[in-house]
Amino acid sequence: MRSAQNAQNAQGVHTPSVNEVRGACVFDAEWEDKTPMNKLKDPNGRLLTRADVAKIFQVSPSTVARWAEAGKLPSVKTLGGHRRYEAKSVMALAQDPIIEEASMENALFDVPSMYADHHVIAVRQALLTVAGVDEVQASSAWKQVQVTYDPSTVSPDGISQALEKAGYPVGN
Repeated sequence: MRSAQNAQNAQGVHTPSVNEVRGACVFDAEWEDKTPMNKLKDPNGRLLTRADVAKIFQVSPSTVARWAEAGKLPSVKTLGGHRRYEAKSVMALAQDPIIEEASMENALFDVPSMYADHHVIAVRQALLTVAGVDEVQASSAWKQVQVTYDPSTVSPDGISQALEKAGYPVGN
């Protein structure tokens, strides 16, 4: 077995090394320049989780995921399907001067027909599809929805209409 691996390595074929850790297989991944990820000392070469990026930008982790899906934040997916963000790219984006800063506003809506968790999910899904809506926090206990939105794109009346269209009219 060893001689077969040595022959493959002599031919330039890369075979990942497998470490047995408490019964689990862990592959040592490498960057394109063949530097093992676990050997990198440079903080610019490490990968960040969604939570790490959210802390840097002081936003919700779901906002980071939306940025990645929209192509605003470069990411890679792990074998497990999780997104990782290169620290160098994230820090460059965080340090870039913001040319046009959108002034976000908050609006609070009373939604009497939102009395269970499945209603909260439906309201969130309906509002997150509205252009200009950045974040939605909904509570079935308080029957209220707080929406963070861009006033240059959508108005509170537009948000209210979206709620009504989804079957959740705004109360007084």
